[in-house]
Amino acid sequence: NSDVTLKIVTKDGGLTPTANTSGQNNPYTWTLNDNSTVKTANNQYTFRPDASGNYAVDIESGVCVDHYDFHLDVKNAPQAYPSYDKAVCDGGSTVLNVAVINESGDMTYVWSNVNPKNPTKDSITTTPSMKVYPSGEKTVYSVRITSEATKCSSVYDMPVEVRPAPVIV
Repeated sequence: NSDVTLKIVTKDGGLTPTANTSGQNNPYTWTLNDNSTVKTANNQYTFRPDASGNYAVDIESGVCVDHYDFHLDVKNAPQAYPSYDKAVCDGGSTVLNVAVINESGDMTYVWSNVNPKNPTKDSITTTPSMKVYPSGEKTVYSVRITSEATKCSSVYDMPVEVRPAPVIV
């Protein structure tokens, strides 16, 4: 899961609705989905949620307290097992594969560094494999897998070592 920053703003982007927090010591009290609380001096709090749930924030402004409830949905990024040849002979090729293990449904795969003529151009596919032709001593390929259902992504790097071709005498 990724870090999340909760931030209180008004519809027009202002700091907080009707709260005058000047002079207050840690006026923001964040209640997390396990009912634990965290006090902060400003209008945001960053944490790594582990589950969906209900959250709240209380904003103290003098003797008044503004209370806001909200629900946060936590969605998992696709997890995958990459499989490929870790080394190939110079001039050879390999097929990079990723098998998504925690989710079914449509995925988008953005492969990086797979085009030898234009290594900065990504290749976007709906298939979990890509044939590549490594060069130099080592080429590092990466794939960003995005679930179409959740819009969550994960990235996997796949380094491939290039070894000299055998010399036949």
